[in-house]
Amino acid sequence: MSSIFLITTTMTRPIFPAISEAYIKEQKDLIQQYCDRAAKWFYRWAILILGIYIFFGEHILILISGKAEVWKISGQIVRVIAPAYFLKFGNEYLIGILNAIGKPNRVLIGTAIKIPVMIVLFLLIPVEIQIFSPIVEMILGQPLSNDNFGLYATIFFMIELVFAIYLLVSIKQHLRLKISKQIWIKPTISCILGMILPAFIFWRLNRGILSLLLTVFLFIFSYYLIFMWMDGMEESDWIELEISLKGFMKDRFAEFLVKIAKATSKISPLIYYAKRKEDRNKENIMM
Repeated sequence: MSSIFLITTTMTRPIFPAISEAYIKEQKDLIQQYCDRAAKWFYRWAILILGIYIFFGEHILILISGKAEVWKISGQIVRVIAPAYFLKFGNEYLIGILNAIGKPNRVLIGTAIKIPVMIVLFLLIPVEIQIFSPIVEMILGQPLSNDNFGLYATIFFMIELVFAIYLLVSIKQHLRLKISKQIWIKPTISCILGMILPAFIFWRLNRGILSLLLTVFLFIFSYYLIFMWMDGMEESDWIELEISLKGFMKDRFAEFLVKIAKATSKISPLIYYAKRKEDRNKENIMM
């Protein structure tokens, strides 16, 4: 699971040296731009991966193992632990910012507290003490019986959540960053809406390996299509996307894919309405 989420850190890691340089030169506006760019690419990938694990994690495990009765509960627990990994790699982004501005001591203090607490909770909480069972059962949609993995997954999530708050407070003490709503609103809506059609198709099919692969591909395609239709891509995003694609395919093919994607995004009624509204505002100003 963690290996797939590593994509998010790969996307954001190159930006941290630039943040460090801007912080030394006290270029606050540039720091904001770099942090926004890193957060933007992290969230776009992370919410997509989270959606795949939540919607398909159980079915992927069952189909790969071939033993539904053995892997069913493990597949359900994936739904609980996936948000914890989402937070964990989000924390890696926050840690990168603190390191970039020369505050690794804050990371060290938080980690020194976090790891022992996690170990103690995992080792000393007996099976009988189901402190977070109602939360886990609500997420899973069924009782946990004697299985305690869901409890550990929930503890993992809550520890990462507290650690994230600590890191955010530490950053706020040195940087006055503003988190734009556009970074997370459009990808989240795209993820939710992008699942409707694939979920319907998957439940109507025989739920075999081919239907699973089809619906996962359709989910990824729907996610990006809806995201583009919501005008989620800026001009700089298209340039960065083209550069990334050229890294592992021929230049002409990469340019062709980006051109098709841009043309597809322009047929969105949302973008058309926004453009008409902008034109009317310009006309009113001129009058």
